[in-house]
Amino acid sequence: MGYRELAVKIKNGYSSLKREPVFKCLDIIWNQKLKTAEISVVNDAGFKAIIIGSTQNLTTSRGYMYLFYTNDSKVLFPSVKEIIRRLKIVASGERLTDQDAEYFDWEEYGSLEMQRIYFSEIIKREAKTT
Repeated sequence: MGYRELAVKIKNGYSSLKREPVFKCLDIIWNQKLKTAEISVVNDAGFKAIIIGSTQNLTTSRGYMYLFYTNDSKVLFPSVKEIIRRLKIVASGERLTDQDAEYFDWEEYGSLEMQRIYFSEIIKREAKTT
């Protein structure tokens, strides 16, 4: 799968959550080895997000980031083209500086630089790029 297919999978996941009355989070990419989702989409009471990484399995967690998030119900979920742009920035190891993106630099998960490498690895692995 390339960046486009990954972005479409994320966008379709959000679209399915919009129609879902019960579930508010959808795991897009599951890491069997870590037994946790590494890319998820959230749609819960006006909060929309694309989450890269995980802190659910605390023994192997390496942090997480919001590729996109908002609490404003008027703000649209990003387009496939915009998701691709953001995925490529994170995959290249650059820092995503959009106002609606956020990194979490917690010492328990290592430095922000180590976390950015982890986020890049997730995207590269799923987009099958090097």
